[in-house]
Amino acid sequence: MPSPVSEYPPVLIDALTPYTSTDVIQSSNVTFSFLGGGVNVEAGETSADDVPSIAWTETQKDYVRDIFTYISTVVDLTFTETAVGGCVNIEFAQVAAFSDPTLTGFSVPLAPGISQIVVPTDYADLDDVTLIHEIGHSLGLSHPFDGTSKLPGVDVDGDLGTFALNTELATRLSYNPGAHADYPGLDITGEPLAFGALDIAALQLLYGVNASGRYGLWR
Repeated sequence: MPSPVSEYPPVLIDALTPYTSTDVIQSSNVTFSFLGGGVNVEAGETSADDVPSIAWTETQKDYVRDIFTYISTVVDLTFTETAVGGCVNIEFAQVAAFSDPTLTGFSVPLAPGISQIVVPTDYADLDDVTLIHEIGHSLGLSHPFDGTSKLPGVDVDGDLGTFALNTELATRLSYNPGAHADYPGLDITGEPLAFGALDIAALQLLYGVNASGRYGLWR
């Protein structure tokens, strides 16, 4: 029997492959930490936009921890929270707001396999796909519209593409909410604590499948 991941057409998975090979974390144990308050972090296009970080509350941290717990059930990765500093793979920084109010978060590569995710307070624990979207980038996933490959029928971020796969229903790395012909005008957003099917397949190709995971998604 072929693996469930291999049943996806390669073009769909290729659309989420890393921008560069150094985006992939070279360890099955991914470390993460939460930056404390009062540290200047990037919040815009230039250093003039840098602002002091805000400490994460335990509730906000739990939201991130829950995402990692979920990911470890479908991908062969473990996630370990560590103190700030050192060569942590993913550092989370929170700021009051960005200079660009349309920006909801970003992941900044700092070194091979090391990145910082910056989000404004409004999106630090919101019922929204921002955090899992940025975690996807930190684990090596690209947008499905601007990497070395794109989803079929997609040229720019707003194109839904063939079968409307460039939506949050198929991949949390999309910028577009899903839609349904029976409910025109209704945005159907992705589950904020879970990846889409294409994301999971791409991550499993990068890091392997957790065959003992309790989410029987591929069984």
